[in-house]
Amino acid sequence: MVEAFGDQVWELDSFTVAGTRVSGEAVVTVVAGSVFIGAMCGAYAGDDQIVDDPDCPQGLDFDRAFLDALAQAGEARLERGRLLVLHDRFMMVFAIARITERWTLDSWFTSTGPQHAQGDGFIEFRSGLVLGSSGCRRFAGLVDAREGHMMVNGLEVSEESCSGPAHDQDVHFFDVLGQDMWASTEDPALTLYTTAGDGIGFVRGP
Repeated sequence: MVEAFGDQVWELDSFTVAGTRVSGEAVVTVVAGSVFIGAMCGAYAGDDQIVDDPDCPQGLDFDRAFLDALAQAGEARLERGRLLVLHDRFMMVFAIARITERWTLDSWFTSTGPQHAQGDGFIEFRSGLVLGSSGCRRFAGLVDAREGHMMVNGLEVSEESCSGPAHDQDVHFFDVLGQDMWASTEDPALTLYTTAGDGIGFVRGP
């Protein structure tokens, strides 16, 4: 079932249980064999969960039903660009997710100075998830962002081999994402930085 989601980010188009449509929103992606889900009240990865809004009882009911269905699904297939996930009692239909908030990696820096970014790194935020690329390796995780402070939990990184400048950038990138960070946005720029003075700089857009 994990393999069916491939390297795409999918958003839920429809969800029916015993022929009855269930209203709700969800996004699913897979990195390094781990499934990340952004639903109505929380973001989920394995046993990790971040509840975005604890006071949403209808949303929590949807989250439970969706997670239970995904865990029980026995078949998945592609039809006309849609991913169908099936069980004898339910059907979920996914479409490739639209980009909602994407930032392109522009620079990375330490307390000694900045470096211009190599490759095509980027970061996206979707329904409690963070995902993207260091310019070498892909990643996904659960993001907890409050009042300018940001933390990534359950971070999973793909296994590509990085060399040369891309390796140094990759090491720095994930070192920053693995720490408590502060986020500064001065459109069109986003900067993530740590108390040690290390950081990553992005610009808005593809």
